[in-house]
Amino acid sequence: MSARTVSGLVALALFLMMALALQTCVAPLTADRFLPQASWAGYDRAQLGELALALRSAPFGGRPDLVYGAVVGLLDSGFILAFGAWTVMSLAGWRGWALALGYAALDLAENTLLLQAVGWFGAAPELINATDAALAPAAFFTKVKLPLAALILILSTLPLLRAPRR
Repeated sequence: MSARTVSGLVALALFLMMALALQTCVAPLTADRFLPQASWAGYDRAQLGELALALRSAPFGGRPDLVYGAVVGLLDSGFILAFGAWTVMSLAGWRGWALALGYAALDLAENTLLLQAVGWFGAAPELINATDAALAPAAFFTKVKLPLAALILILSTLPLLRAPRR
């Protein structure tokens, strides 16, 4: 198996693990199954506030705040590395590096701001006194990250769809 295939499979496995953990442990806690990092339209303070409160006051013994932090802080970091490696190997030259580094910067910045907003770094969520403007960078990073990932996937798979030339 090639390094490109391995990195792609690792990225896919981590993505599926994140989706499973978030959809089963975190999304059910909010009224509309809201997950900010998957929101193409972005989000506001009220939505993040609901998520933060849901994470802090879950009705069951599990620790959804720890699940959210582990997924966003650890699994997503592994995904970013594997997806970046796959991108660099799929798109040769400076374009692959630029897209991989751009995606990594956006996703890591988004993760940091989201974890800070829901209070993962401290005892109380930072967003209680935050304004929508203060949270705008996280929503912006999400709105740019998702289409960039789609672009990377399209550019990386286009050569596979072309008929072989003789």
